[in-house]
Amino acid sequence: TRVSFERKPGKYALVKRPRTRLKDPERLFQGIIDSSDCPCSLSENIEDLFKFLLDAEELTSAYSRSNIDSSRVPFGQLALSTIQAAERKISEIKHNLTSLKEMTENGKSLKEIKAAHESVAKSSSEFY
Repeated sequence: TRVSFERKPGKYALVKRPRTRLKDPERLFQGIIDSSDCPCSLSENIEDLFKFLLDAEELTSAYSRSNIDSSRVPFGQLALSTIQAAERKISEIKHNLTSLKEMTENGKSLKEIKAAHESVAKSSSEFY
C-alpha cells in the first residue's frame, strides 16, 4: 500500500496523481481550437487530423469503450509536480549527453568518458 511503501534506489517509485479530475476538460481549449482570430497554417488534412486527435468527447468515448482499468494506467492523471520532475530529469539527461559528446570530441580520457556514460545511464534510468 502507499502508506507502507519504501522507496529504494534503482527501483520504481510511486507516481503522484491528482485527487480530482477536471470537471470540464473542454474549457482548457476554449477559444483556441475554433478561433477564427488565428488561422491555422497547417494543410487542411493535417488540421483535421489534429482536431480529430484532440477531440475530448471522442477521446472520452473511445476510452470508455476500451474497457481499460484506469487505476492501472494513470496516464493523463499525473500531478503537475510529477510532470515537472520528469521535465527536470529530461533536462539533466540532455545536459549529460551534451557533456558526453563534448568529452568524446575533445579526446578526454577513457575514465572521464566512462563516467559520463554512467551519468547518462543513471539519469535515464531515474527518468524511467
